[in-house]
Amino acid sequence: LFWGETFTFLLGVLGLTAAGYGFWRVSRRRARELAERAKALEALEQSHSTLRAVIEGTPDMVSVRDLAGRYLLINSAGARAAGLAADQIVGRTNAELFSPEVARALSDKDLRVLETGETVTYEESAPAGDGMRTHLVTKGVYRDQRGFALGLLRIARDVTERKSAEARMAHDALHDPLTGLPNRARFLGDLARLRE
Repeated sequence: LFWGETFTFLLGVLGLTAAGYGFWRVSRRRARELAERAKALEALEQSHSTLRAVIEGTPDMVSVRDLAGRYLLINSAGARAAGLAADQIVGRTNAELFSPEVARALSDKDLRVLETGETVTYEESAPAGDGMRTHLVTKGVYRDQRGFALGLLRIARDVTERKSAEARMAHDALHDPLTGLPNRARFLGDLARLRE
């Protein structure tokens, strides 16, 4: 009877030891998985932080909208140009934020960009608090990792001052600075057009 009880006891100890070893192996594997997950999460947070710094660090207006036209993201420059806080814009559409005319003008090229999948760059004028502003706009399709369209990416740079300076330079090139009347270059240009 003694050897039977001892044998049973030893089997129990061995069983507990094996179970403990198995648990230890599982725990080590689980710890490695958790460490890898934590490292991946840290890398993702760093990537998000870097992207946010780039988006917020530019004076250009940056926004992303989904296929229904709802803003998923807008930087502070874009929100400032709209005269609203970013959290007042995210989740809403142009139709909810602006007058029908402005919403239509802002969304004018969206359908073409989505249909063709091409990125387009063009000038766009829109009303702002201080009058009409001219923007150099680039719109492209926002895609997932498999290439499926998720929405639109829009980057716009305010070029109002540059356009105004270009117009002044064009005017000054053809007009006398003292009198404001057409100068010799303008006169010769008009004369050449009349001869044609």
